[in-house]
Amino acid sequence: MPRPKTYQEILILYPRRICAWETDPATGTVMLYRPKFTSDLGLIFSRWFLKNRLLSLKLDQIGSVCWQLCNGQNDVAQVVNQMQTIMGEAIEPALERVVKFLIHLEKNDFLTFRNSTVSPDQDQSTL
Repeated sequence: MPRPKTYQEILILYPRRICAWETDPATGTVMLYRPKFTSDLGLIFSRWFLKNRLLSLKLDQIGSVCWQLCNGQNDVAQVVNQMQTIMGEAIEPALERVVKFLIHLEKNDFLTFRNSTVSPDQDQSTL
């Protein structure tokens, strides 16, 4: 799917998690995990030369709440509205911040955008 170019194109898409993740029960923050390499050559290289073959990303409180809303059932507009309700003034300007965050996660292969909803059993489960 080609990358959306405008806010109107992004707001109607459904962000869906495509990587492993876990929530720290003490803080509620989320840690994302994905392979550093996906090509055959990269996988061979990582087996021989790398201890940790996973790329990890620790999200802050705002990113963690946003991540948990990206379940394939909420479109981006719903995520923005729910973020405004949950986080209040801390998220303003909500639209720009959420869209930039989601595009960053999509570019780094942590999530993908879909044109329609995804059933909960198709979503990537937690660790």
